[in-house]
Amino acid sequence: MDIKNFELIEKSSFRVVGRRAVTPQPGGTWDVARNDGSIRKMEELCTGTPLLGLCFGFDENNQNDYMVAVEYPQDVDGLESYTYPDAKWLIYRAEGPLSENVLGNAWYYVNKTLLPENGLVKADLPTIESYVEWDKKNNNCKVEIHIPYQKQ
Repeated sequence: MDIKNFELIEKSSFRVVGRRAVTPQPGGTWDVARNDGSIRKMEELCTGTPLLGLCFGFDENNQNDYMVAVEYPQDVDGLESYTYPDAKWLIYRAEGPLSENVLGNAWYYVNKTLLPENGLVKADLPTIESYVEWDKKNNNCKVEIHIPYQKQ
């Protein structure tokens, strides 16, 4: 993994719309959004932009509160919205074969190395996974992890 493949930015408030659910299994909200047509609606709104995965955290039963979303400036019938405030963000980019658990390895590196070595902690906002490319057929992915942060 390229340890220099990150940047720290400040970003103004922005809104996302999508499908939020609490599910017991990883990827469960993606299944819900595929099955109810939410992903199709998001792709029509934002052709060519990556789908996002917002992680709000885990409940007491270790179920994942997660939202599949796209950045969009207004409310959309049938989709939920969430507005991020102005914040500082660490953006880490990773790519490689899906079979090598690129996303999982990227999260591990960000949490165990990148944040602590730079004196950063996660702010109390949902983190974002940006799925720039997710190609199961060709075993390839490009992802970005966006973490709202603050200095320790």
